Amino acid sequence: MQQFLDFNLDVLRYFVKIADLKNFTQASKVLYISQSTLSRHIKELEEKLNKTLFIRKKYGVELSPDGEAFYQKCKHLLDTYDSFVSEVAMPEGPQTLSGSISVMYQRPVRHLMRELNARFSDEYPNISLQCDLLNYTNPVDSLLSRAADCVYMYQSEYQRIHRRNLVAFPVCEFGWVAVMRSSNPLAKNESVRLTDLADQKFISVEQQVSPANFEEVFSACNQAGFDPNIVKYTVDVENMINYAFQYDGVTIIPDNTYTFRKDGLTVSRPIIDYPYPYVSYLVALSENRTPLVDCYLSRVRDYLESGMPDERDNSD
Repeated sequence: MQQFLDFNLDVLRYFVKIADLKNFTQASKVLYISQSTLSRHIKELEEKLNKTLFIRKKYGVELSPDGEAFYQKCKHLLDTYDSFVSEVAMPEGPQTLSGSISVMYQRPVRHLMRELNARFSDEYPNISLQCDLLNYTNPVDSLLSRAADCVYMYQSEYQRIHRRNLVAFPVCEFGWVAVMRSSNPLAKNESVRLTDLADQKFISVEQQVSPANFEEVFSACNQAGFDPNIVKYTVDVENMINYAFQYDGVTIIPDNTYTFRKDGLTVSRPIIDYPYPYVSYLVALSENRTPLVDCYLSRVRDYLESGMPDERDNSD
């Protein structure tokens, strides 16, 4: 009896993207996924198929004969699937599709999400998007409780979710900034390095609020040769900036989380050597998917692939 092979559509999309770009490094940047994770997915795919899909070259890769045949099948499958989703979600066009979708998000992605949702609402005027700031310690809990149909979440938190029934893809990447008093001597610099923060007092989010963020801050500082001097922990991310001013310290947050006035009491400075990018994923549970949710996921992916304007809404 022939063995049944279960393929992950996202992994097939990764394979196609690598084949199109002929380079793992470039594909990992476009997909907002680490090169090691991407390589692992492709290795597992090759083992599942018992075929070599890529021939490694000095400056990239090219498809093997088996890889070329598999590429054509993947393109056909993905095109058919995307067309199927659109037809199911839009049996008679966008004007007839109606209902509501609940979306939760983390603050750094809100500007991009507003643009994505505005496009979606223009295209599907009868679909109501209910958007709320994520208030769950574990983002997947909002999906399991059905408080949200989709969640924009931090990649490191997504990667900690040990579930196979997720639909997810990257939507954006940000750098990290150090927030401090405008009177701090470091505020005179246009950017800072982690070593510049070695003698600063740190404000940190509690570990249980965001284990991934907590551990990455400590790891980044350790790589720079010091342990952060934490003077205040908080469960409220919004208070981190207030405490940075109150304790004359610094806090590390993703860029684009807050907008700082030029004449304000606090400022943010890019950390040019922070080793962990902030990548946000749009995530849904397979069992929670409906034609409306599939439509939203599909259209957001299309908007991103078609290119988003490089603009930021400076209102909070």
